[in-house]
Amino acid sequence: MRTLPPGKCDDEPVERSLKVYSREPNAAWIAHSGGAGIGCVALRMLDVETARIERLFVLEEYRGRGIGLALCRTAVRFAHRRAYSRVVLDTLPDMVEAQALYRSLGFVESEEPDWPGCSDADRIYMVLQFKE
Repeated sequence: MRTLPPGKCDDEPVERSLKVYSREPNAAWIAHSGGAGIGCVALRMLDVETARIERLFVLEEYRGRGIGLALCRTAVRFAHRRAYSRVVLDTLPDMVEAQALYRSLGFVESEEPDWPGCSDADRIYMVLQFKE
């Protein structure tokens, strides 16, 4: 049985990272197949209006099946139900498929991110603003 790989996210083991995100008001979800974790996404609450999608990951052999989309939709719906005004994220320029996934959910690029933790010049920043 396979589980999520013991890889690192910002020098932090995935398992420990998800434990942090699982604490309120943050949230984390893991997609499973046959009892094994095959993907994950986390949502960090930055302030009273802003939630940030982080740690989206799907095992390579499960990509292209809509799992990443389903995980992101779950995170976005969770933020919306919690009355956050927007969801933000960052991604790398070469992650073209991820950018298309985010755009399909309504995210748009942000030239000047105005949320905490945005200092990397090599990132693409995106925002989904909920309508009132």
